[in-house]
Amino acid sequence: MVHSLRSCGKISGWMVRLNTRERASLPEEPGILALSPLLKEIVVRMMTWVESPEANAAKRRLVDVLHDEICAASQIKLHLPIPRDPTLKRIVGPKRQPWMRW
Repeated sequence: MVHSLRSCGKISGWMVRLNTRERASLPEEPGILALSPLLKEIVVRMMTWVESPEANAAKRRLVDVLHDEICAASQIKLHLPIPRDPTLKRIVGPKRQPWMRW
């Protein structure tokens, strides 16, 4: 699957890419997950692997737990808050998409 992300301005977040061939039970579509404290800390730990990327048994076990946490996490619906200001609402109105909330 090919997907992309484009943004303007400041954003905060992580993107974790996993080999789905090895993890058949992962969600098929990209999504935004509700972040549990454990899932957050696993990703924080994995960010330290940049200096030492070679796999070992401990890292594989942590990836297994990451997989379990992703499968258990609830998805957050994608939404774009629409402005209440009438002038801005007229600008956004013609570009409205089904996933935008009024």
